[in-house]
Amino acid sequence: MMFGAGWMNLTSLGLGLAAWALPLAALALRKRAAGRLCPALVWASAAACGAALYLQICYQNHLVQIHDVGAILDTTDALVFVAGVLLAVTLALDAFALAVWGTEKGKSGADA
Repeated sequence: MMFGAGWMNLTSLGLGLAAWALPLAALALRKRAAGRLCPALVWASAAACGAALYLQICYQNHLVQIHDVGAILDTTDALVFVAGVLLAVTLALDAFALAVWGTEKGKSGADA
């Protein structure tokens, strides 16, 4: 079964959603895993964001290779906006998850 180049967009969407879900999972699971998961999930979130953005660059390259100038011109403005939103929200969620983790880690270290 052939997906063509569309798989890059679908995979990028899935990775972008994962980039947002992972720090939220770190926050939700912080009590259960005694805080050990948070740094790993934040790193995975950043990696998913990077991979999603990389796939979008690859898709743009595909459009260049097939000389689909119309598609490039039609989608580039939206791509730049959405990539910026993905990056900003991912960084904010990751920073928040790490800040909460650091605060709680500091409290548990003070109690020991």
